[in-house]
Amino acid sequence: MSEKEVEKLGQLFRKIDINHDGYISIEELKTALAEESALIEMKELKYLMDSIDIDGNGRLNYTEFLASSLSKEELFTSSNLLKMFKLLDKDGNG
Repeated sequence: MSEKEVEKLGQLFRKIDINHDGYISIEELKTALAEESALIEMKELKYLMDSIDIDGNGRLNYTEFLASSLSKEELFTSSNLLKMFKLLDKDGNG
C-alpha cells in the first residue's frame, strides 16, 4: 500500500471516528455506511465488526482498520510479517 493510500485511509478513519476517541464503534460505522447509502442489517454489521476487531474489544482501532483494507497478498509479505512480529514482541526477546 502506498503512502498516499495509507493517508487516504487515515482521513477516512478520522471521518468515521465521530467522537475522535481513536476507535470506530459499531454505531459510528453504521452512521458512516448510512451516509453512503449502504443498506446493511445490524446482524451483518456485527459480523463485519467481529471479523475485523482483532483484539475483541468491540471497537476498531486504526491498525485493525488498516489491516482490514489490505488483501491477504499485501498483508502476508515477509516484510509485513516481520513488522507485525516486531510490533507484537514487546520485550524484544524474539
